[in-house]
Amino acid sequence: MTARSTQLAAYHSTAAFTGTVFTCPTGWRTIVKSVSAFNTTAASSLVQSYVYHPANGAYVLTLNSTLQANTASFWDGWVVLNPGDLLQVALQVAGINVWASGTLLRLTGAEPL
Repeated sequence: MTARSTQLAAYHSTAAFTGTVFTCPTGWRTIVKSVSAFNTTAASSLVQSYVYHPANGAYVLTLNSTLQANTASFWDGWVVLNPGDLLQVALQVAGINVWASGTLLRLTGAEPL
């Protein structure tokens, strides 16, 4: 099987929001490759994205930027999610757009988790 990139999340905040925008599905492993955020408002705002492992509470920030009005910030990297792991965002205001992309890999049962 050839791995292909795909959209993991596309989120537009209509109010302040902290929560999950993507959950790695059962039977899959996910490689998060990029997170982009765009502030469409007239004021600056802190934008954060992070990966979270709910089984033990571990999390790592992938994007932590104060965006000025009508500006964007980007994170490019490589973070692997196992089934049940989450991609989450913390947005302080309405009008923030977040886009995440990566690759979904089907587990065959032989991979260690």
